[in-house]
Amino acid sequence: MRDCLEASGSEVITVAVRRERLIDKEGRSLLEFIDLARYTILPNTAGCFSADDAVRHARLGREILQGLDNRGADG
Repeated sequence: MRDCLEASGSEVITVAVRRERLIDKEGRSLLEFIDLARYTILPNTAGCFSADDAVRHARLGREILQGLDNRGADG
C-alpha cells in the first residue's frame, strides 16, 4: 500500500471511520500502514445515516488523529 500511496502523489488520505475497522483480527491498526508524518488523514463520515451520527464520527476521528499528532485533526 505504501508504494501505491507514494506513486499517487497524494498528500491527504480519507478513512471511512464508520465503515472500516481500524483494528484487524491480529491487532494491527490500518493507521500503522500509513506514514502519518507524511500524509494528512481526513476522517470520512460516509455511511452515517444522520447529521448527528456524522458529527459524532467526525469528532471521534479528530480525537484519534489528535492522539496521533496528525494534521488531519485540525481540518
